Amino acid sequence: MSSVGYVSIEAMERRNERLRCKAVRVRIESAINKVNEAIKSLALEGSAPWVMNEIKQVQQAISLGPKEISDEKVDESELVVNEALSKVRSLNSLAKERLAEIREDEVMQKAELKALRKHLNEVKSNIQTDELKEVLNSLIGRVDDASDNRSQEATSDYESFVQRIKSECDDIVQKQDALIASDEGRMEVLRALHQAMREQGFSGMSPTRSKDKMIISGSIQSQGKKATFIIHEDCNIEFDLDGYQGRECGEHLDDLLEVLKKKGVISGPPQHDWKASTPDRILKGSKDLPIGGEEEHRSGGA
Repeated sequence: MSSVGYVSIEAMERRNERLRCKAVRVRIESAINKVNEAIKSLALEGSAPWVMNEIKQVQQAISLGPKEISDEKVDESELVVNEALSKVRSLNSLAKERLAEIREDEVMQKAELKALRKHLNEVKSNIQTDELKEVLNSLIGRVDDASDNRSQEATSDYESFVQRIKSECDDIVQKQDALIASDEGRMEVLRALHQAMREQGFSGMSPTRSKDKMIISGSIQSQGKKATFIIHEDCNIEFDLDGYQGRECGEHLDDLLEVLKKKGVISGPPQHDWKASTPDRILKGSKDLPIGGEEEHRSGGA
């Protein structure tokens, strides 16, 4: 007994295509497993943090499981998965390169921070005021924190951090220079006042100095007159004249300021704020201004 049958060629082709797609899915699954193993190996070796973006891209490429891929997309998916496998296998070398670069950068940063700290200490050695020294100590502390990896501001943007430190240090130097210039100006005024008062007959001048001002006082004992001048940081002069009668106070002050003007330490019209408000006590405005700005007279003769 025999039998004869026929099978449609189209049916055979569909069957063969399903079998082929099944085989492709098996290869895709195998490649995905190898990708996951490679990622796990990167994590175990400690290399993963240096190539995290690339790992995320690979994981996105293999996010679809083989069974979720349609027959029409199976060949395309196999190409994508194989590219992901090839990429993940190269990540170990890339991670090592990046780690080497980071370590080199860290070494360079350590050296730069060390040099920066040395510069700050050199600046500090030339600073004369406790206030500015404290500000510099704060800068040095921030640099030390950066060197010890304790600084969030240095970690978030190292270059900006270094520029901020340098800029703040420059500001301190400028403030120090301004203080030195002011101090030199006040000493010039003080010397001129000392000589002018002596020429006017004052004696017993003993200049004193406090944190932000210089003071010189003198007297004409035979006449019961006393004069005190306070030179502030901005070189403005505050004066106090006692023992004068009537217009004599303003006249004597103007004579004294005229001597200072001849010595070149003041220029411009001063302002008077006399103890007594009687108009005839104010003969005229003294003619000059001290170096550095307007002269502020807070008290005058009685």
